[in-house]
Amino acid sequence: MGTTIFTTDKPREAVIAHELAPLEIVATSFGDTSAVAAVRIPLTDENTEDFRRVYDLADTDQTVTVAIVIKHEGSLNGTGRRNVSWKEMPEDMNPYYSGGATKSLLDKLTPLLPCPASANTGALPLHWAHDWRTAARAAQ
Repeated sequence: MGTTIFTTDKPREAVIAHELAPLEIVATSFGDTSAVAAVRIPLTDENTEDFRRVYDLADTDQTVTVAIVIKHEGSLNGTGRRNVSWKEMPEDMNPYYSGGATKSLLDKLTPLLPCPASANTGALPLHWAHDWRTAARAAQ
């Protein structure tokens, strides 16, 4: 996931829906320069093992709902269009914006595995996801 820059006259909700398609967006919340989307991702043979390292999944789960933090900036540039800088950061990639995540959005996310103190090095996706959720709850 890299940074994308483009211009648009679409509202943020429409841009997020387009950029995250075909993922199912369960909820969104917006801050001044970032947003959070809770997205439901189908579990497949290719992605299940990676998700099991971070999320508390049951053997019968067929989807996982994760937070995607979207850093966006943009203002009208005199033409009725916004210049937008866009970067997606999943919660397990150590995003540095809470995006104004609401309690109702956070409650829709798949629970995380417990973060063992012995593995709490700050370099693990599980630790980063816990840190982000803690910061997002504290910012409410």
